[in-house]
Amino acid sequence: MQPPPKRQNIETEVTPSVQETLFELHQSQFAPRDVSLPLDVLLLILDAVHDLKPPSDALKALCLCARSCRVMLRPSQVRLYAKVTIARRSEFERFGRTLLDNPKLAALVKTLYTDVGSAYSDVSLLPTDGPLSYTAIRGMTNLQVLTVGGMRKNKLLPSMRRDSPVLEAFIGSFALSCLQLTFLRLRKVHFGEYAGLVRHVTSFPVLERLKLSASTWAKPGQLTLNEIVHHARSTRLCSLEISTVSRHRSSYDLRQTSWGFSVQSLTLHKRHRTLNEHELTGLSAFWMLEHLELHLMNDDIRGVVVALRHITSKDMKTICVHHCCRGMNEYMPTLYANLGLDEILAGPIYRSLTRVTWRLVSNQGEAQV
Repeated sequence: MQPPPKRQNIETEVTPSVQETLFELHQSQFAPRDVSLPLDVLLLILDAVHDLKPPSDALKALCLCARSCRVMLRPSQVRLYAKVTIARRSEFERFGRTLLDNPKLAALVKTLYTDVGSAYSDVSLLPTDGPLSYTAIRGMTNLQVLTVGGMRKNKLLPSMRRDSPVLEAFIGSFALSCLQLTFLRLRKVHFGEYAGLVRHVTSFPVLERLKLSASTWAKPGQLTLNEIVHHARSTRLCSLEISTVSRHRSSYDLRQTSWGFSVQSLTLHKRHRTLNEHELTGLSAFWMLEHLELHLMNDDIRGVVVALRHITSKDMKTICVHHCCRGMNEYMPTLYANLGLDEILAGPIYRSLTRVTWRLVSNQGEAQV
């Protein structure tokens, strides 16, 4: 048996026509090569990644983008730190260390949500320098929106103290450093004094919107006349929203503050049987008021009359009433007839009104006029 013939290497001759074709392909726009995307295209991609749902997927994707190349690092960081939420003790600690190790990142934070009550179950567990140190807070010079969630009420120990000088100092640290903050939301924050709450709010130099949700205090305290005058001259607060959820709470004395000199939009949320008609008499101090929104339940709707009778502003433009009525539909016609709203709104103080909205939510559905 003869051995198989040896394999021969056959060289293919590259003719001039083939060389010309290869050269044209190399010069073509479809030739394989490294291409850098324009910066505006990269930013559009990152914006799309930032809008992914759920937000946790967006954060993971942005972290991967930041690690992929140097060009993507800074734009990814801008989107990662623009809006920050921290609600666990470990998150407070990690975020604080990150800002201390890389102070440039602090300037990227524009919206910060902090839930101190979820991270610390008792005021005694709060670090002496606050949930975030002043050094970490000091770098957030571009912060515009801040939410602080306070200590939660312990159902087993309802008398447990919830006000804390450490937590109040934590809020004060933002007022000292975050000079661009325009929106402050305080949720379930318990202050030592109502006057202290007012002082903290007015210490933010350019604050425009304030939302107080279930925030309380141990005692009223007292503001000096000089403080009230100073706050009235310097405040820029134009929008105020107050929500109350507890029957047993301290009452708001809206006349004690300087907010009436500047607030143009006021929203009040009152849960059933938390209405304090004396609080509504404080509307007489809001001389610049233009927009009023009331959220009331069941027969607490009588508070609308008290509120409208105490308004002194001659610039009122809109009134919006949300009435949540449960289990008393048969009484509604009589209740509404006794309010006498037509007579009140026909008064000279309401000549500038452009819109009145009444929304009723009941067991039988919703209606709006």
